[in-house]
Amino acid sequence: VVNEDALDALLSVMNNVFVPTLMESSSFAVSTRNDILVQLERFMATLTEVAHLSHGRTVLYVIPTLTHDNVTAQELAQDKDFVHRLEALVIHWTRQ
Repeated sequence: VVNEDALDALLSVMNNVFVPTLMESSSFAVSTRNDILVQLERFMATLTEVAHLSHGRTVLYVIPTLTHDNVTAQELAQDKDFVHRLEALVIHWTRQ
């Protein structure tokens, strides 16, 4: 059994260190980067869900790209890989 403090700490480290680092990384091949981001976002959606459910809250994970001012919705809509990842996230939300 993992206690709530450990989940909260892991969620914080992931959101503040690993997610931004991996989202901004350009050191991987495009296909490898996309595979990593698909798995990362799946993990973050589950971690966000579990960490907040332990406090009696429902919180949906949102891909950080959606909250940045430097990317327009039109640019994101043209990115097939991003659209695929967003669709997978929405499917996860509907299963919560």
